[in-house]
Amino acid sequence: MLADIYCKKHLYGWFVKPENLNTDPRILDCYFKHPEKLNFADLWMSYGQVPALNQLWSIAEETLPAVSAKLYYYQLYGKVDKDTKVMWRAVTRYNSTALAQDAEAHFYVFLLEMARSAASYYYEPMAGCENAYTLYLKDMDGKIIAVAPDVICGEDIENDRATRMFNAMLFPIVETGKGYTFEINDINEVQGDTISYTYAGVWESIQTYDTPEDAWEALTTACELLTDLRNYQRGDEDACGPFSVTLVNPEGVQAEHPLTYTSISARNAAMEYVLNAISAEGLHLLEHILMRPRTQQQSYEAWQLELSWYTQRESMILLQFVNEAVYADAASYVKALQEAAIANEVYVDQQASTLTISFYKKDERLAVAKLAATDELIALLSDLSSVRTAMQSLLANASTEQVSTVVIPIVCSTENAILPICDDVCLCCDEEEATDKENAIYCDRTFLADPYSFWATVVLPAWPQRFRLARFRQFFEDTLRREAPAHIRLNILWVSPQQMLEFEGAWKNWLAALSREESCDYNDSLQALNLVLKELKNVYPAAYMWDDEGGDDKPLILLDEAMLA
Repeated sequence: MLADIYCKKHLYGWFVKPENLNTDPRILDCYFKHPEKLNFADLWMSYGQVPALNQLWSIAEETLPAVSAKLYYYQLYGKVDKDTKVMWRAVTRYNSTALAQDAEAHFYVFLLEMARSAASYYYEPMAGCENAYTLYLKDMDGKIIAVAPDVICGEDIENDRATRMFNAMLFPIVETGKGYTFEINDINEVQGDTISYTYAGVWESIQTYDTPEDAWEALTTACELLTDLRNYQRGDEDACGPFSVTLVNPEGVQAEHPLTYTSISARNAAMEYVLNAISAEGLHLLEHILMRPRTQQQSYEAWQLELSWYTQRESMILLQFVNEAVYADAASYVKALQEAAIANEVYVDQQASTLTISFYKKDERLAVAKLAATDELIALLSDLSSVRTAMQSLLANASTEQVSTVVIPIVCSTENAILPICDDVCLCCDEEEATDKENAIYCDRTFLADPYSFWATVVLPAWPQRFRLARFRQFFEDTLRREAPAHIRLNILWVSPQQMLEFEGAWKNWLAALSREESCDYNDSLQALNLVLKELKNVYPAAYMWDDEGGDDKPLILLDEAMLA
C-alpha cells in the first residue's frame, strides 16, 4: 500500500479532515499552486464537511406587487452558517411549492454540472451602471437556467467565475442516464491568461442510486472509509497495468479509484505506453475464409500392452492397455503395471457406453483399457476384487513381446468450429417468379451454402460521438461497401465497449493460434471466436420522437436502425 500512502494527501483531497478545516493550506495546495486567485471566503463547501442537500437547495417565494400573488422557486445557497449566501436562483416560477418540488427537486444537480464549464457563464452589463454586471448560467442549448442575485463588479468577474466553477467541480453528486452517482474530483488549475480549472475523477461510486439523497448517504459512508487504509484493496490487475484501487466496506465495493501510480514518473510512463499501444478506436475487418477449420491431424505415439483374458465366457476378452504416464522403455512400462496390480491400484469406471480399467500409482493414472459397456461385461467387472485378482494373474506372465507402439490421434472438438449457414436470408427461390427491382438484390443464393467464400465481418465501435449519428453511420457503411471488392459481402456490426472487449480477446487468441496450428489450440480458439461473433448485437444510436413543435431540423429515425430513448 506504499502507493496509497504516497498519494494519500492527493487522493483524499477535500475529504481529509485538516487541522484548521477549509483554511488549512496543505489541503488547498493539493489542487492548485495559486489559491490566491480564488475568492476563498466564498467557497461554499468546507474541506472538513459538506452541507446537507436540503440546506443547499430550498424553496423561496416572491410576491407579485400588482396582484399580491405568490410565486415559488428554488435557490442554491452557499456557505451554510451565519453568513449564508445565495449563489444561484432558478429562473422558473411556480404557483405552489408542490409544483416546484415536482419539477425541480433535483434540478440543482444539473445546474452544478453546467456550472463546471466556463462556457455556461454570461455576464450581462447592467443598464445605467458602467462597471456592474448580472451573471446568468446557461445550459448546453444556450437557455438561461439560473441567475446570480448579487451585482458583480467588472474587476471581480474572473475571480467570481473561477470560484463558482471550483465549487461546482467539488460538488460530489452527478446525474447519469440511469440515476445518480457520487464522485470525488481532483481539481487542477489550467495555466493561461485567464483563470480556469480542470478536474479528473479520483474516486467514483460503483453503484447507481435512485435519488441524490441515496447517493449522498453512500458518499457519507465512503468518507468514513477513506480515512482508514485498511479499507483499501487492490483492484483487478494484468501484466500491462495500470493498477486500480478499490474502497471496500463489509457490504461490498463502495467506490473505485480508476488509476493510481507510485510516482509521477510512473504515471507519465504509463500514459506514453497507452498512447503507443492504443492507436485506434477498434475498427476490425475479419475475412471469413481465414476462419475455416484446419484439417491437419495431430497425434502422438504410445505404448500398448495386449492381454488375453479368458473367463467363463465362450470367447476371451482382449485388453489393450495404453500408457498415460511416461516410460523409458517397454520393460519399465510392464513393471509399473505389475507393481500397481500387486498394490491393488486397479479401478473400474463406467462412462456412458464405455467401461474403463485403469492402473494407478497414488494419484497418477499409469494406463487405461477401454471396453464396450455390454450387460455381460458390466456384470463381470462389477466385482472389483475379482478384477484385481485377474489383473495380477495376467500381468504375472506379461512380457515386453506383448507391448507394441501405437499412434493415438488427438480428437479436437469441432462442434462450434463451423460458421452457421444463412439459409433464411434470401427473399426468393428458384421456382418462384421474378421479383421487383427493389428486392432483386437479395435474390442471390450462391453464398448461402458457403459462409466462408466472399464474406467478411466488420466490427466497429458504436460509442464514439460521430458514430452515434445515424446519418454518419449510414454514410460510413455505404463507404465501406463501395470500397470493398464487388464480390465481397460485408457483415457490419456496431458493438458496445463490453462486446468489443470480448471480441478483441477472442480475436487475439485466434490470431496467436493461427500462427501456430499446434494441437487443439487452433480449434479451441476458433470455436471461442465463433461463439463471440454469434453473440454480437448491433448497438443502435439513440433517437427521440418529436412533436410538431420540434422544428424542421428533426433527427432521422430509421426502423431497426435506431433505439428510441
